[in-house]
Amino acid sequence: MESSPSHLRELDLEDRTPYQPSAGAEPNSRTRILRRGLQSPNCELEVLRLRLEGLSEADCELFASALRSAPPCMKELELTDCDLSGPGVQFVCFPLQSPDHQLAALRLKESKVPDQVYEAVASALKRSPSHLRRLELVWWDSGDLGDSGASLLSAGLRSPTCELQTLSLYGCSLSGSSFSPLVSALEANPSHLLDLNLGWNPLQDSGVMELCGFLRSPRLENCSLTAVSCSLLVSALRSGPARLENLDLSWNELKDSGVKELCSFLEDPSCRLQTLGSVPVCLVTPEHTGEETPEPRTQTTLGSGFWAGSGGPTAGFTHSAVSRAVLKVRFAQQAGS
Repeated sequence: MESSPSHLRELDLEDRTPYQPSAGAEPNSRTRILRRGLQSPNCELEVLRLRLEGLSEADCELFASALRSAPPCMKELELTDCDLSGPGVQFVCFPLQSPDHQLAALRLKESKVPDQVYEAVASALKRSPSHLRRLELVWWDSGDLGDSGASLLSAGLRSPTCELQTLSLYGCSLSGSSFSPLVSALEANPSHLLDLNLGWNPLQDSGVMELCGFLRSPRLENCSLTAVSCSLLVSALRSGPARLENLDLSWNELKDSGVKELCSFLEDPSCRLQTLGSVPVCLVTPEHTGEETPEPRTQTTLGSGFWAGSGGPTAGFTHSAVSRAVLKVRFAQQAGS
């Protein structure tokens, strides 16, 4: 990054060496070295992904300071296990709010995210022109976007200048009061969003009912859904433009009745669904019962959560349900053998 010219455009650093900074600790040596490269006038780094065990508030503050003096070339920033709760929050806020920066993708995973970050994201989405195209907030354990965070994000999503294409709010404890304003904002400004990931949020069937007015390739993995959600989704797809190509309902208790609803829609000539989960399969029409494998009507994907068998924390239905829904399912890799 300090060489002239510098050709490094993408940097992905992961260091899980145990490091537990004490309260008020100074930034460690690895942070100082990276800071020196970032603030070099020769630095043209566009993509930075950091997963540094024990990245403290002081470390983040040092990185923020480096970005202020660095050339404005950062396009993608991904941080994992970072404490952004203090002055280090500017590590994220500065490239979002600075008119000289054009940050297009922000991913925050398992990090302490204060409302200041959501305010900065909203500000970036309201800017004209807005450069942010991808926003991912991911928690595997105990994330909580909260009502205030959801409200701030909603203000940005509602903006007519917002051109966000991918929104992932994974494991953010979305439900009720925090989910409704987000859906309302997405419905008000739906033109650009292509991919919506709401996995591992307790949305339940009531959340899907709100979402039915806005279907953009939703990923609804482990959202406490039942067969009621299948009925709601299929009804919305039949009554509206059949543009939906991707749908993930893995790890939900859909039962046989829910699967029948989905399968009946897959047979509909208007169905454009290409992905139903994450594992490739061939869908074969019921009249083909011999050994010879015909060309499938469509190449589709069915999530692995659907096929773990009954009794586990999966879709909760039997294989015979699919047979009764007049579809034979075979994995694509077997069909190609």
